[in-house]
Amino acid sequence: MDKTLKRMATMHRIQTAGLELFYANGYYATSVDDILKKLSLSKGAFYYHFESKEDFFVQIIQNLLSRKVYSSLIEPIEGFNNPLQSITSCFDEARKPPFTMKWTSVACSTISFQNFVVKMKPS
Repeated sequence: MDKTLKRMATMHRIQTAGLELFYANGYYATSVDDILKKLSLSKGAFYYHFESKEDFFVQIIQNLLSRKVYSSLIEPIEGFNNPLQSITSCFDEARKPPFTMKWTSVACSTISFQNFVVKMKPS
């Protein structure tokens, strides 16, 4: 396996395990050792990829947000002939009071900021 692919695979494994433990136990109750124990990795492997626990957590959040922004805001307008017009229409609709707001397209309802915030909230 190419070194870059192996490095990315290891980072992904560490981030996946870390996210699971942070979700289950909380950030402060989860140690780097807990994450490494779950994966049978050394501290050297962790610190080769991440500067600190905080850096590790920030990278997890950045990855989650990037995926969420892409799937919520970019993907829905990828097939449109004029995505700028779809976005403009959506923002025009979003500026109206909620009781008169009518979503005129799937893209508009998908990329609305309110919808994005609701989807980001934990269940």
